[in-house]
Amino acid sequence: MALNSRRKGKNGELEAAKFLRDLFGWVCGRTQQHCGTADSADLRVEQTPQLWWEVKRNERLNVTKAMEIAISQSGRRTPVLMHRRSRSEWLLTIRVTDLPVLCHAYENAETVQMATSALSAET
Repeated sequence: MALNSRRKGKNGELEAAKFLRDLFGWVCGRTQQHCGTADSADLRVEQTPQLWWEVKRNERLNVTKAMEIAISQSGRRTPVLMHRRSRSEWLLTIRVTDLPVLCHAYENAETVQMATSALSAET
């Protein structure tokens, strides 16, 4: 992979992690990148361990192909493709059949976050 492509990928992943932190207050960051092993999703989001976060910053993304790759690499986790073009907003692509898993993951993350906030307010 070319150095510029790697840098662009890294910057996109850092930007996506910051976006999720700012939007939801989630603890997330880049993972160590390997070669498509079960532990190499682009982002690690502590509040959604059942989701496989794949990030793409591409002007002409083949969404179907990117999703197929995410599906093949995600193992037992649910693939979520977060992508955007330059000067555009972030988009999320999932399989419709995975919508209940995504909703459940979000509800769990919010419940944990509210409980953590309540505990820290008591101390």
